[in-house]
Amino acid sequence: MASNAYIFLDRTFKTDQGRLNVILEYYSRCGYNYQILLYPEGTDKCPLATERSRKYAEKKHLVHYDYVLHPRTTGFVHMVQNLRKVVNRASSKTVVVWFCAMLERKSFQRQEEVSRNFLYMTRSSKYIDYVYDVTIGFGDCIVQSELDFALYGICPQDVHYQIRKLDINDLPMNDEDLAKWLINLWKEKEEKLRRFYSIERDQREFENTPRGEDFKKTKTMIVGQVMINVFWVTITGFWIYGFFVVPYMFIFAVVSCMIFVFIQRRYGGIEWLTIERFNSSEKLQIY
Repeated sequence: MASNAYIFLDRTFKTDQGRLNVILEYYSRCGYNYQILLYPEGTDKCPLATERSRKYAEKKHLVHYDYVLHPRTTGFVHMVQNLRKVVNRASSKTVVVWFCAMLERKSFQRQEEVSRNFLYMTRSSKYIDYVYDVTIGFGDCIVQSELDFALYGICPQDVHYQIRKLDINDLPMNDEDLAKWLINLWKEKEEKLRRFYSIERDQREFENTPRGEDFKKTKTMIVGQVMINVFWVTITGFWIYGFFVVPYMFIFAVVSCMIFVFIQRRYGGIEWLTIERFNSSEKLQIY
């Protein structure tokens, strides 16, 4: 993830603000399309996070949500406003932002719910034209962790998406109103999911979703998934065998780990080394 310039945060805005500014500027100047995945709640809706959200709601005199957590608005507002100011330096750009909110798994027999928001921002002179808001509802169950899939075979079979296209100019311009917009969006999703899960499982659909389409797995897709699993299991077994049998592979793995540890301690991560080298090369081109 670091090699792909993912954004790692400390969840402390005083620390994260500078990182966001630098890496968003890098995104805009590097000449590539990219995606940004955000969780405004800060985490998935596990029991611990749900309890924290309940205490936060009590402290701020807010309504406690059953299907989502209260979103954190500071980082979202900063990123949107930053992207509005950044001038697009490439001829073809897209900015993709995912907003996700996950709900806790209460039991394997009971209904599981998830709400997600996907914001897809297309380019302009100020880097954003549109925002695509996506709400996702899982009709049967969700996988809270990899152990659920590996040990219990839990896998959602019925997933619903509702997508709305929003012009970036329709979003509030000042910080306070933009934060309220996000909060109200989460309120809407809470009610939307409440209505969604009040319907019988085999009849569940999101309301007001024109031009909806159904996508089902075909035999070709199933065969492809099986082949992918077989490929990765085989490759993983090959690397494990080589690691213990072939001396050069063991040395290569150790040296690679040492290099990454050094970069992490010296630069804070390979993404920051990349950004530093990129900025240096741009300065050389200017001179």
